[in-house]
Amino acid sequence: MPENRVEKAARVLSPRLYNLVLWLAFFGMLISLNRIVYQEQKLDRMERDFHLLRQQSQREINDLRNAQSVSLEQDLLRLDQLTTQLQKKQARTSGNKPLP
Repeated sequence: MPENRVEKAARVLSPRLYNLVLWLAFFGMLISLNRIVYQEQKLDRMERDFHLLRQQSQREINDLRNAQSVSLEQDLLRLDQLTTQLQKKQARTSGNKPLP
């Protein structure tokens, strides 16, 4: 007889425990899904930030390259002017024609 009572009690509690386990599994999956969505959104924001950072870096590199080119052109013009002045001075002091 005591076995029958235990089996009956197990049968009565079993659907309740089963429902509890199902609800806990359901809430666990909802929490996991929520976490996955949050991580995906965070990843998207990071990708967008990296893309913007890459664009900004490329703009800055191009600006520096342009500034360097302008500076180089100015230096070359100044060098040509100084070379011309030096050749003129040498021509005056030595009486030779200036070199082309």
